[in-house]
Amino acid sequence: MAYNTRGGRLFDLVVWGSAGFTGRLIVEYICRAVVREHPKLRWAIAARDRAKAEAVKAWAMERAGALPPGAQEPAVLIGDARDQASVDRIVGETRVVLAAAGPFWSHGAPVVDACVRLGADYVDIAGETPWLRQVVDRFHAAAVEAGVRLVPACGFDSVPSDLGALHALLALRARTSSPSADVRCYVAMNGRLSGGTMATGILMDSLGDEVAAQRADPFLVGGRPRGRAAASAPRARERDLDSAEFDAVVKGWVGPFMMATINTRVVRRSVELLRAAPPAPELAGLYGDDVCYSEVQLAKDENVAAALARGLPPVSKRLEMVSRGKLPKPGEGPSEEMRAGSWFHFRFVATAEDGTTVATSVRGGDPGYTETAKMVAESALCFALPERRARLPSAGAGARGGALTPASAFGGLLIGVLHSHGIEFAAEEGVPAADAMLTMPPGAPPVEPKSKL
Repeated sequence: MAYNTRGGRLFDLVVWGSAGFTGRLIVEYICRAVVREHPKLRWAIAARDRAKAEAVKAWAMERAGALPPGAQEPAVLIGDARDQASVDRIVGETRVVLAAAGPFWSHGAPVVDACVRLGADYVDIAGETPWLRQVVDRFHAAAVEAGVRLVPACGFDSVPSDLGALHALLALRARTSSPSADVRCYVAMNGRLSGGTMATGILMDSLGDEVAAQRADPFLVGGRPRGRAAASAPRARERDLDSAEFDAVVKGWVGPFMMATINTRVVRRSVELLRAAPPAPELAGLYGDDVCYSEVQLAKDENVAAALARGLPPVSKRLEMVSRGKLPKPGEGPSEEMRAGSWFHFRFVATAEDGTTVATSVRGGDPGYTETAKMVAESALCFALPERRARLPSAGAGARGGALTPASAFGGLLIGVLHSHGIEFAAEEGVPAADAMLTMPPGAPPVEPKSKL
């Protein structure tokens, strides 16, 4: 059944996992910004504990101030991923589920299963590549048949990377008809981790050799170049950077970006999906048969790049640091003041087979939480609002279901939406040097990374 023929739902959108650190910020963003722009939105927040959910609602509405005339307060729903019947009751009453309750590896499957069975589209903020693989393996075929769209990784992992690469390749196409060959993303940012993000990382690093091998696979969720045998070794740019490196293109030092092992996998799935079945004419042929995507973090010198390459402390050390209050616990996260001083700036350099090169950028405020709330909420609204559904890249050919990515599900629509809401997508005048790319936005406090923490 096509999505926009479904009816009889009480809600356009339900925020699942609203009591967590990021969940609260998502609810606050919808109260403060979305409902003012779309007062007819019918929405609800869902959590395991009613008292916590009511507290989140009260906090978010107080921060948002008076709602516009005719706007509805969010309903409060109670559900637990360990109780499939409670999940089904909630999912069955909404068009779209926005999931913010991680780790998704542990808690995500019952919600996605209900979405596929009961016909609700789904987005989440996952940054767990084994979870993305699970969504593909367990739910993709059934979602295609049902016309249900499943779009994990709609937060900082991996909207700036996935849409940024798409934006860069659209700019490259405007310059040349030669197939795209290479896109590299150079990251500069300042931000802090929440306890939930920390707990998810600890879990992923504790799951054993099989999961570790999955996480190391550059093509875990697709995107292997056409004609390349599955057993063939990845090219240098497809391997995750694990050391300091002097980059000749930007004439500066780079090191591993801690989110690259997530973002590159999502972009490569977009490559696979958009090469196989582009949902709109402007996306046809955009990704060359042998295009390569990579991601690195800019460093002011070799020592900083080497610090980025040292990696995280062992799991036991991180657990000890959490217990001693040196790292945040689940539910904790950077203060509003810290988030106000945080930012990200991604530069993309895209090159065609004929040597034509373009540079573009994506930048915004606090990446992991404030901007993640915006990214995932606006992603969900692309499915929840009729005026946006009509502009989706797949709208002309009917609803497309399956395990998708931000670029393959939303295309240029979400680029435009986010740009109009303060996340800037821009063209650069030539390829900036590393020193210029490390320049901080006005008022942003510089941070010298001594490790990935």
